[in-house]
Amino acid sequence: SVNYKDFKANYVRKELVKNQRFARIVRQRFSHVWVIDDDIHFPQLTVLSAFLQSVQSMNPLIAQPAIHGSWQQLVTPDHQPRGSLCPVWSTDFVEVMAPIIKSNVLLDIYSRLISQTSNSDWGLDMVWCRYAAKRYRRETTPDRACLIIKPDGAAPTSSFLYHHDRNLSFH
Repeated sequence: SVNYKDFKANYVRKELVKNQRFARIVRQRFSHVWVIDDDIHFPQLTVLSAFLQSVQSMNPLIAQPAIHGSWQQLVTPDHQPRGSLCPVWSTDFVEVMAPIIKSNVLLDIYSRLISQTSNSDWGLDMVWCRYAAKRYRRETTPDRACLIIKPDGAAPTSSFLYHHDRNLSFH
């Protein structure tokens, strides 16, 4: 966890991508990096653990937890892969608020896909799944490139994200 006095996109680009020493450490030590907005409150440890274990077992390029109170409540997960503790659905849209991204994919996206002069990652969620699925097609299958994972057991009030005066939580 870091407290960085700049936009999240700038932190990722400056500290995780352009800092070659740190980028090398990220690639070597971490399969995924979770780039979370600062207004997300985590659910119970069992729910968080189920989400992270599902990410580890499915190894998606980009994934996120289902957010209670968002459009994701309207979609029913389409399957629960063997080895996953949680139901999931394949998607081509993972929001920028809480993505967990394979380390090499994160470094690629923030060095090639995002403008190096941009202070924002706004709109990135509209393109990064298709970009990653096409660019890394040898590393994944289409049904596992980008996932939304719904951790089982999360009560609607177990965790909150405050966004535009609406309460959202992991679901």
